[in-house]
Amino acid sequence: MTCLLFLLLPLLLLHQVSSKELVTVFKGENTAIAMGDCFGADYFVAYRSAPGGLQLIANFSENSSAVVPPADLQGRMLVQQRADLLGLHIHNLTKLDSRIYVSECWKDGEPATNISEQVLVCQQQADPVEPRVNADGRTELQCNTLTIGGTGFFLHWYWETFPTYTPTLFLDSSVSLEPLVEEFKGALEVRKNATTLLLNNTILGSNPKFYCVVLRDTDCLSFQYFDHEDIPETWSLFVSPGEAVVLGCPVHGSQQTWETPLGDFSSIHTGSSDVYLSPEESNFSLIIPHVGEHHGGKYQCLSSLLHREYILFYCPSKKSHTKTADLGGNISLECNHGEGESARILWERQALTGHYELIWEMDLDHIPEDLKGRLQVMGAGHMLHITDVKANDSLEYRCVVLADAEYEDTLEQYVEYDYAEEEVMCLFKGEITVNRRDVPAYMVGIIVAVVIVAVAAVVTVVIITKKRLSAKKKCPETTPNLLYY
Repeated sequence: MTCLLFLLLPLLLLHQVSSKELVTVFKGENTAIAMGDCFGADYFVAYRSAPGGLQLIANFSENSSAVVPPADLQGRMLVQQRADLLGLHIHNLTKLDSRIYVSECWKDGEPATNISEQVLVCQQQADPVEPRVNADGRTELQCNTLTIGGTGFFLHWYWETFPTYTPTLFLDSSVSLEPLVEEFKGALEVRKNATTLLLNNTILGSNPKFYCVVLRDTDCLSFQYFDHEDIPETWSLFVSPGEAVVLGCPVHGSQQTWETPLGDFSSIHTGSSDVYLSPEESNFSLIIPHVGEHHGGKYQCLSSLLHREYILFYCPSKKSHTKTADLGGNISLECNHGEGESARILWERQALTGHYELIWEMDLDHIPEDLKGRLQVMGAGHMLHITDVKANDSLEYRCVVLADAEYEDTLEQYVEYDYAEEEVMCLFKGEITVNRRDVPAYMVGIIVAVVIVAVAAVVTVVIITKKRLSAKKKCPETTPNLLYY
């Protein structure tokens, strides 16, 4: 009876493949594909499309031996055969592996899962990119076709969205430049023979992923996907009592909200005098007019298209001062915190974007390129020494003192946050504004001396000239009498 089942199984699976929608999978040459990965199953079987029907490529249980795979898969197929996991991987994919694959996981004589996939192996995979928002608010998708070369290629555009998140073809440039899916009609502008798409934000509410696939005849030349990065943009902000803070966030996507230690904010009506949203329509920034200890913590700006994160560290003590640096000279920046020699210190400087960038922290290589070879750190970060001062060194610098193990007995008064997977506290923030003096001090003295000498010389010349003129007036020159004979 079991043998009869195995004989009939390919026919049953062929009927299922023809009657159900295939899941499209994009892969690059020389990469791998996994099938099965059946947890808790006791039997696994896999087929691939071939002339005349489906071809068996794997058939095994936990204790049985797998069948010998087809010749072209030998040495490239790895079988997962453990008590808790059944499946297989095919490595070093080639364009000949572009087929339909069917895999089933069985348990107690019954099929538990059945997956049918259309695997498309492409010559190359372009680097993934994030969709770009234009000035008019539309999202631009630009397919990378520069590495293809030649002509005669066409594009397939896919998207995957909630709830299935499986690729669905919505544009085939070999047929038409009109969308195949209803959601895109009236919301899509096609440019440059479908290599560039402009999308209205009305179809982006479910945070979809997009694929462009470049084909010539039946060969896949390349594919590329567009997705919003799962890792949020994150900034650490060190704030002191009474400071005003603006946590920037543009209006982008739908269902936008702020998640904060003080609650969630989704409109200007959900704020307070303590924390509120910007009243500007094109701005979703969060404003804290006067920072207090209770404002410390994690702030996240979230939408269907955006994830931006800030971590506010409350620093109860702060000192600020200004220093002047001579262009081409040296300058030393001290962190006068009074917390002892064992304090943990980091240094930042203000970037052109307005945010602060890390320039030094113990055991971390964060020195920016323009400071390498010119930045010396002394006393475990208690002093920075910058040599050969450049014009762009005229910035605001700050040292931040974080709590170390030595401070465990006194940390209860400080707010705890998760920083670099540790519980740390900010004890002190020092701000140093460096102003640039284009002419060094010693040069100023030389220039002043030269000017004094020059002025003295001019005065001397004027005095001498006046004396000579005065003498001429007292003793006028007379013309001698000339006698002609």
